[in-house]
Amino acid sequence: MVLARLCAVPVLTGRGAPDGTYLPPPHDSSGHTWHHSDQPLLRIIKEGGQAVYGAQEFKSQMRAFGDRLTDGDIEAIIAYFKTLWGPKEREFQASVTVQDREG
Repeated sequence: MVLARLCAVPVLTGRGAPDGTYLPPPHDSSGHTWHHSDQPLLRIIKEGGQAVYGAQEFKSQMRAFGDRLTDGDIEAIIAYFKTLWGPKEREFQASVTVQDREG
C-alpha cells in the first residue's frame, strides 16, 4: 500500500508527539479526516500539514508527499480513507466536498 510504504509514523493513531507536535489523526470514523472536503485532504498530503495549516501555534508532523506521489496516488489514498468511515461520515464528507467545489 502506498500509504504504509511512505509513512514512518503510524498514521492511524492520531496521538500527539512528546515534542508537542501533532501526528496525523486517525483516518477512521473516530478521527476528523472525514470533516474535510477532498481538496484540503489532497493539499495536506501533497504539501504537508504545516504548509496547509501554517499557523504558528500549530505544529504538524504530517510531511509533504507531493514530490513522491502523483495526484492519482493521493486520490487513491483519500479513497482508501473513505473505506474506513461509516455511512454517516461518508455522507457528511461527500456533502462538504460538493459545497467546496461549488464555492
